[in-house]
Amino acid sequence: MSGVFDLFLAKASIQWEHTIWDTPQQNGIAEQMNWLILEGIMTLLSQSGLMHSWWEDAAVHWIYGKIHLPS
Repeated sequence: MSGVFDLFLAKASIQWEHTIWDTPQQNGIAEQMNWLILEGIMTLLSQSGLMHSWWEDAAVHWIYGKIHLPS
């Protein structure tokens, strides 16, 4: 850990919280969104019949729809 980085965070008024590696329970909102995106991508690929090589494009389109469509 660099003191320069800590100084940068302090100047930017950013509160930095350490988390333990490989414990998704500590970051529930982000982990929930990751699972939601993954399930959406797999559904798009499955329903369209596309190969897994289209994963990146499916992610872009799913996230675009999630952001722009009302829930």
